[in-house]
Amino acid sequence: MTVYLDEPLPDEMLFSVIARYVRMSPVGDTARFLRYLMGPLGAVATDETLRFEHLSAQTDAAWGRSARAIQDTLTLAPFYSTVFGPSGDPSISGPNSRCAQWSGFLEPGRPGLRFCRSCWRRDDNLNDPRYWRRSHQLPGVVTCIWHGEILCLAGAATARRLLTVDTQFDDARPAVDGSASEVIAWDAVARLAGQLLRGGCPWAGFSDLGVCLEYVQRCGYGRGASLDLARMSRDLTTRLGGAYMRVMGVARNDSIWLRRALLRPTRGSLQSVSTLLVAYLLMDSSTRLANSNFAVCPGAKSEHDEDHRVSRKNMGDGTPHYFCSCGFSFICQQFNCGDVSIVPTQVGPDLAVTAAILASRGYSVVRIAGTLGLEVRDVERQIRYGIEVRPWHRRTVRARHLASWIQLVDHLGDANLAFQRDVRLWRQVAALAGAFSEGMAPALAEPIERSL
Repeated sequence: MTVYLDEPLPDEMLFSVIARYVRMSPVGDTARFLRYLMGPLGAVATDETLRFEHLSAQTDAAWGRSARAIQDTLTLAPFYSTVFGPSGDPSISGPNSRCAQWSGFLEPGRPGLRFCRSCWRRDDNLNDPRYWRRSHQLPGVVTCIWHGEILCLAGAATARRLLTVDTQFDDARPAVDGSASEVIAWDAVARLAGQLLRGGCPWAGFSDLGVCLEYVQRCGYGRGASLDLARMSRDLTTRLGGAYMRVMGVARNDSIWLRRALLRPTRGSLQSVSTLLVAYLLMDSSTRLANSNFAVCPGAKSEHDEDHRVSRKNMGDGTPHYFCSCGFSFICQQFNCGDVSIVPTQVGPDLAVTAAILASRGYSVVRIAGTLGLEVRDVERQIRYGIEVRPWHRRTVRARHLASWIQLVDHLGDANLAFQRDVRLWRQVAALAGAFSEGMAPALAEPIERSL
């Protein structure tokens, strides 16, 4: 017997079409109806059994859609296929591919079922039934790609609720609250997820680990074989906001989820969100790096972020060196093809850690700022950051040497006297001479080749 489901509305989820039929038709046993509609494999999909042949046959008279067309237009499968599987592969890879197939592969995790008030207002004006859109149910999405509004929550997206959930939520709360800059970042995430759903984002980093790691290095989150996942996590939290990370169930102060997203992507609510967020950060940072006319710190929310003011200094070899007020320092490397890459250096972190060490030894913030050639507000921030970092990471060798050198110069009252007293100590910090105040550099010192 043919099941005459309504013609799906634009961007409608599969469960939304089925739920409307269940509400308007005398369906007594819902579970039995789903088995009849979807077939014996329709309740739960495992591994690569994601075919909709039975549904296609049951709705052929009403829809005339192939199984592949149903999967591509009524489910979230194209999104997962792009993120976790080879390009063009209709199957979803990963050992955790378990969800209600008739739902359109809607994951039951956070943040829950979402809708846009303006979209539903448009449905009312067109005399269409209010329905659930695919673009609103994508992992990590909290804004509407058409109206830019923050989506509202309609409760948990559990399978037992999807066929009975009401579409009247006059008092629904927003999915998350945030600042204007955070909403802009959420919109960027939503647009990226929407592109992935519709096959319009051919970024090779999802399927090619080498490309992904190349972006990590280019955006300043790696050098050599070392990846700074902690800073990636911190920068994502800065852009998206702590409230967003909590809603998505992502640990703000933990980089383990980032490592899993980069090196071991698997299907699941957290992995879906984390993989999407990594792609957003790397693609957005790379675009900003290519389009900006001046150096921008990777941690900045925008090119004009007051918390990330970048200044330029020429170090010993004449290479332009950029220092951010957050304590990060880097060199911009230009390639023949025109690409720009951010190369992190240790100078900025050493100065920030030195400030924290001097503060712990009784130096005032004003005195530290004058000695290191920094602004007072930047020193205050860097000291706070230095205290937050684990002690073994905070107390780097060169920063300890620099703090000891500054104390020696202050004790003797002259950098030349300090140089005569302890030449070896000066040689430990000579490479930093272009970064701190000139009064700390001895005129008697020989020119030393400075490696950053």
